[in-house]
Amino acid sequence: MVKCYRNLTIVVLLMWIAIGCGGPLKPDGLPKVYPVTLQLEQEGKPLAGADVILRSEEIGVWSCGGTSDESGAVVVRTHGRFAGAPLGKHKVIVMKTKPSEMLVDVSVAKSLAEIREMEQTAAQEQKGPNFGTMVYLVERKFSREGTTPLEIEVTTGKNNFKLDVGPAVEIVERRTSPL
Repeated sequence: MVKCYRNLTIVVLLMWIAIGCGGPLKPDGLPKVYPVTLQLEQEGKPLAGADVILRSEEIGVWSCGGTSDESGAVVVRTHGRFAGAPLGKHKVIVMKTKPSEMLVDVSVAKSLAEIREMEQTAAQEQKGPNFGTMVYLVERKFSREGTTPLEIEVTTGKNNFKLDVGPAVEIVERRTSPL
């Protein structure tokens, strides 16, 4: 009976090692990351449901970002799995949108050619294609790397940043293509 428990213990230990006790394996070339927490606010209130992307030359091919929770907090992750971001200055891109109703239903299309045909038909009927609108809930300047005024610098110390994205807005942009 003791031998059975010893064998079971060995099997469990081998499974534990195979599964990985240290978290996900880091891919080759992933830079060292440091914990980063952002607190997003809009008009002094927490901004929930906003997508955040960090951009910098130091990041290279690795994506960094996250989504704000109900309290406006964002725990930044690199490559979607590793808590933190590489050292250095990063532009902060913040986007929050809500879709509007599509005026042309492209879900029935079976090919890209059918979608293009629907675009042309909509253009003839409406004097310009209109595939619905996208409603931006954060000023557009925050959604582009070249125009966002938000920037953070990740260090080896504490990286907790409070960021304000200005007044609440509803900017409606007409979509001329479903793609």
